[in-house]
Amino acid sequence: MWAVEIQGVNKSYLLGQVRVNALHNVTLNIAPERFAVLSGQSGSGKTTLLNLIGGIDKPDSGHLRIADCEISSLDDDQCSAFRARQLGFIFQNFNLIPVLTVRENIEIPLLMQRRSAIQRKQATDEMLESVGLMHKADSLPNQLSGGQRQRVAIARALIHRPALIVADEPTANLDSKTGAAILQLLRRLQREYATTVVFSSHDPHVIAEADDLYVVHDGQVTRSGAV
Repeated sequence: MWAVEIQGVNKSYLLGQVRVNALHNVTLNIAPERFAVLSGQSGSGKTTLLNLIGGIDKPDSGHLRIADCEISSLDDDQCSAFRARQLGFIFQNFNLIPVLTVRENIEIPLLMQRRSAIQRKQATDEMLESVGLMHKADSLPNQLSGGQRQRVAIARALIHRPALIVADEPTANLDSKTGAAILQLLRRLQREYATTVVFSSHDPHVIAEADDLYVVHDGQVTRSGAV
């Protein structure tokens, strides 16, 4: 079973009165427990492809299976439920809720799954230890550095043990030293939790960490496979 299976996917958008073809007949497979990088310049289609893999958008045609589920055939409610169970997301702008503490931000996916208070505390404590933020558990996001905020985002993405993590250039807004530390943390936790990560980036340091590289150019995957 593939973690991600895409066959003949096409996607276009209406920009004003002009239809823009973002993806053309894309086919690729990503194996489970791999650190896969989608690379390409702005406008190449990699963000569109990442949004499809994350169930945020749907293809116009073709097949898209994530964790053996044909998500392209799910309705909006079913897709939301699938994302809550099987996917974790990490964004370059962190997307933390400013009025919630670090602990409260991390446990959001468990609340959505209606886990008990005891289960939430145990899992959240474990993640706080894993990302080195137990001492910041009761802090608000605006009391954290950029690197610490991204650690919170990583913990939140992994807290419910998803099959797949979708990471949209999460080191882009960090300085090089902090970005390298975040990359190494995510790589370590990806192995520890035996999950699959699909990481969008054109940073050569990220690409060097990849198990598999998929280069997107003009809406097509022009290179794929092990690095």
